[in-house]
Amino acid sequence: MAFSVLIVGGSVAGLALANMLEKYGIEYTLIEKHDIIAPQLGASFTTLPQAARIIDQLGCFEKVRALGTPVNDGGLYGPDGNVLNIDPNAGDNLEALLGYKMWALERRQLVDILYQNLADKSRVYTSCGAVKVEYLEHGARVETQNGRVFTGSIVVGADGVHSQIRQEMWNAAVEGVESIQVKKDQEAIRSTYSCIFGISEGLQQSDTTSTSRTCYRDRNYLYQRSVQGKIYWSAFFKNAKKTQGRDIPRYTDEDKEKAIARFGDDVLQPGITLRDLYKHRKHAVLVPLEECVMGKCYHRRTILIGDSLHKVHPLSGQGGASALESAAYLANQLKELTGNGKVPTDEQIQAAFADFEQNRGSRTKGLMNDGHTLARLESLDNVFLKFLMLHLISRISQGYLQSMLAEACTPGVSLKYLPLASKRGIVPYEDEVDIWPQKREVYSTVIWTSIFTLIGLVQLVPFWDAPAVYRVLVSQASSEENRPWNTEHQSGNSSSPLQMYTAISVIAINAFWCLESYRSQLLMGPLCR
Repeated sequence: MAFSVLIVGGSVAGLALANMLEKYGIEYTLIEKHDIIAPQLGASFTTLPQAARIIDQLGCFEKVRALGTPVNDGGLYGPDGNVLNIDPNAGDNLEALLGYKMWALERRQLVDILYQNLADKSRVYTSCGAVKVEYLEHGARVETQNGRVFTGSIVVGADGVHSQIRQEMWNAAVEGVESIQVKKDQEAIRSTYSCIFGISEGLQQSDTTSTSRTCYRDRNYLYQRSVQGKIYWSAFFKNAKKTQGRDIPRYTDEDKEKAIARFGDDVLQPGITLRDLYKHRKHAVLVPLEECVMGKCYHRRTILIGDSLHKVHPLSGQGGASALESAAYLANQLKELTGNGKVPTDEQIQAAFADFEQNRGSRTKGLMNDGHTLARLESLDNVFLKFLMLHLISRISQGYLQSMLAEACTPGVSLKYLPLASKRGIVPYEDEVDIWPQKREVYSTVIWTSIFTLIGLVQLVPFWDAPAVYRVLVSQASSEENRPWNTEHQSGNSSSPLQMYTAISVIAINAFWCLESYRSQLLMGPLCR
């Protein structure tokens, strides 16, 4: 029986994976609960450089450029809309670093781009929301809301933060260690903030930077201008209390109107208020912002990717990028497992899933924590963070902040078995680096550094019986310059300056040898393993 993948969910993660599998020559089927692909859900998508690199490998980047808006500059505003920082070269600088600017477009536009890029759209089925998973001997079967049944060698849950596939995994893990992990994962889904995602049209934008952020106490705003005259905006509010699991509320239109009534007069920048954005809305929806990373992302032949696996605060922009990264990582694994027509065994699949869980778990936990910290900063969560944001961070060099963003982007995953895009920045992604420093234990560094420091310090002890050392050190000087030194040393007197010179030389040489010995090329280094 040929290996096949059943993808549940037809949004960014699911359709990206479908494109990857199609290009890798792996059989797949995709089912989506909505009646159409790319429904209007009122959210935008910002492609960070590592996400743009994957999209480019799939052959979709030029379409993103055609529909999206580049983030060329950025503005940071404080309470009452006062300017904290303007960076007119944000886009060019990021492109120079990583090869791509950030691009903003509607989420449904990116979903449609990915769908239209599929060569065989007959493998995509709409109106097929998953309701039940049944495990087979070498695969799994999914029953849908309309009574249809689909099977696959593995099932990939890409069905969002309220994932039915994840719930079915939890239902199957009813006892033992897995049931304990299920409880931990259920409690790990927490909501500290809520957000109105909106798209507005017809608002004067002449003084608006392409991307702007505004900070208030317990709330903050992000809005991006599009070349089509739209503004994609997000209004983030800190909840009255932190909730988790099933206690996370669902909001109504009445809740949304109350939020606008309370905060509508917030000045986002001179001439623009939250109420202005809301009055010109084309679409707006209030939702809770869940933040989580599942500790267990697979069970038997099912595995999670995208928001069903990890949910990051959208302020950082890393949520969508992480979804594409996870899809790419899984696609690479499946290509390795099924190369040359191989059918992987249960053991091989479980090993691959475990590797996926470890790699993506550590990566996304860091991004989730960074996103939460950024949300706290920009919502001026306490007195210290308020001072930090308004008086220190706002004055930090934009180049430094962009280098921090680059550091978060460079671990991004690419499609190993597709050509890399030609776009390159001055900072390489981690998978483009040929030689990496070798790992070493902290105690090794401490021991060897101490040894060489002691060797250097020994040179501070007067060597009455070895004046030749000093004669060598000054031998390069002229005879006239040598005479007083040689006379002194021949008389048995030590030279404190020369002793210090020798000590510094020994310490420096040995310290550099020690510290540089982590490089794999330095085979003679004391720390090389």
